[in-house]
Amino acid sequence: MKEKKSKRGSNSTQTNSQDAAKHIDSEEQFLLNLIKDASKRLREEFEYSDEQLYEAFVKGKEEALLIPVSIFSTELAPSEALIKYLKETHDLNYHEISSLINRNERGVWASYQRAIKKLSSKFEISETIFVPVSIFADNKLSILECLISYLKDIKQMKNSKIAILLNKNPSNIWTIYNRNKTKKGAIDE
Repeated sequence: MKEKKSKRGSNSTQTNSQDAAKHIDSEEQFLLNLIKDASKRLREEFEYSDEQLYEAFVKGKEEALLIPVSIFSTELAPSEALIKYLKETHDLNYHEISSLINRNERGVWASYQRAIKKLSSKFEISETIFVPVSIFADNKLSILECLISYLKDIKQMKNSKIAILLNKNPSNIWTIYNRNKTKKGAIDE
């Protein structure tokens, strides 16, 4: 008899945990729907951009840092442009930048030194397309590969539009994106 009671107790415990999991799933779904509805309303009634919505819903300084795509259309290398922008616009030190983009601190310092030799003035931001700094944290990919992947996969942009934004040839965009897909495929396997 004691065994049956313990089995019943464990079954009721399993049922309770399953009910709790269903409750959590339904609560999670409710919250996701709430955010989706709020986002839709902010877009339609108040003309919020994707970037503004991102800033409104994401917490934490690191997550909310948005990078203007126009900085990558200068004569600087993509890593130089990103590091120069973070250092000068957001007043971050080399350690903070290296942590944000998951790169070596000495490399960040060297990139910044090269950047200020090539372009001593601050960036002039000319458009409203922004990307979150968190997309550059994959150190298995180059800064440019991370950027193009985000613009194609998340923003659903065409190669020709990306090429215009970055002041590059559309065939180079295609090559970089496909190299990125090859790298990701090798990493996943």
